[in-house]
Amino acid sequence: MIDSKALPELKKHLATLKNQLSLFETKVKDAPEIEPGESGPEEERARILSVISSYQEKLPKIEEDASGPLYKNGSDPIDIPTALQSLAVIDKTLTDLKQDAEEISENQYECKLEIYKQEIIKTVELILSTFDYVLPNIRFELKFMEKYYRAPANMSKTVMPELNDLVHSLEEHDITLDEFFKGYKNGENKVQGYNVLRMKNGLFSKYQFFDNSPDAYKELNDIYYQICKHMESFLKDKRSEPDLGKFYFQVKEMSMQISRMSDVFETGAFLTALTRKSKKKYS
Repeated sequence: MIDSKALPELKKHLATLKNQLSLFETKVKDAPEIEPGESGPEEERARILSVISSYQEKLPKIEEDASGPLYKNGSDPIDIPTALQSLAVIDKTLTDLKQDAEEISENQYECKLEIYKQEIIKTVELILSTFDYVLPNIRFELKFMEKYYRAPANMSKTVMPELNDLVHSLEEHDITLDEFFKGYKNGENKVQGYNVLRMKNGLFSKYQFFDNSPDAYKELNDIYYQICKHMESFLKDKRSEPDLGKFYFQVKEMSMQISRMSDVFETGAFLTALTRKSKKKYS
């Protein structure tokens, strides 16, 4: 994601990167000597120039996505799946560019590309820093998990240190977005990704997409509260009845609140049970 303040900076960095890639390209094109790859020197030169050209062609799409699906301050709500896909493509493109610039500079020593490579990597890192790779929906889930694991009964099974390390590594661009979600190898150890950690202790399902803002459930909460108000007067006189009495205090207090997706199903189950009991007794 990117906000309105960072967008002009991004455009400036992309223009700089475009010029830097052109200089890098010219150095390779004009170099009198090229280290051969799997084929001859000229075939390797053509391959390198093709690689550089492919990155030049991808830069406009980065700017387009930043002004479109990744723009935080747009009039339309953010489409999270589209934003996630765009971020993943941008992350991979820029990560691959850094790696390819390093490799070409190292292999083609006679081209004297070191200083050009350093400038490219510096600009790529500036571009990466303009984006927020932790989607709002993930931050909502992190906030919920932090609250859950702060409870004394849940402290012993917390995974917040692992989650915080993952977020820090992603924000510092030490890992890719794909590694953040799926995990990665760190030496001999396998670091679990966000997709696994969010499911620990049954907090989220692997079939559940990243949760919404609690504000997104306001309309559902309003409807639920209205139902409870109407049901309270009906249940008030039924407090002594075993089947319906147990529902009265829950409806009176309106203790259930919809703040995440699973609450929708729990509230639905509660209202369904209440309706069935009422129908069974009075229909």
